[in-house]
Amino acid sequence: MGPGDLGGRPNIFRHPEICDWVCDDVALSVLSGVAQADVRILGEGSLGRERMYAVQIVSILDVVDLESSIIQNYGPYQVVGFPAFHRDAEGEIESHIFKIPESPFDIFLGKVVKDSLDRAGVRGLRCAPVPFADDEAFW
Repeated sequence: MGPGDLGGRPNIFRHPEICDWVCDDVALSVLSGVAQADVRILGEGSLGRERMYAVQIVSILDVVDLESSIIQNYGPYQVVGFPAFHRDAEGEIESHIFKIPESPFDIFLGKVVKDSLDRAGVRGLRCAPVPFADDEAFW
């Protein structure tokens, strides 16, 4: 499935220049209901007649197994390009939307959050599973 295949406007947009996401009432309701402590509303606006919210993800979880992750080296600094999470953090991760200290621009969705967004029919997010350090299918 490619861009535009579903038709219609997404409920949530990535907008890293001003905030993490811009979302509508449906997406905000799900995010606030499942992971309220992880989301901060920075402002409101409208897109046509629809109310939109600029949202920042404020939770940062230190759950990455650096030895099992793929580190990208950029000379004076490094970024975790492909993180692997500690298996013992699975319970902590599942109900959060979060960032990690090693890669502050990426946003991660726990299973409970992703499943809630999917059930509500929220469109516009591109997600890929991130493995745990002891997974068989690994980088």
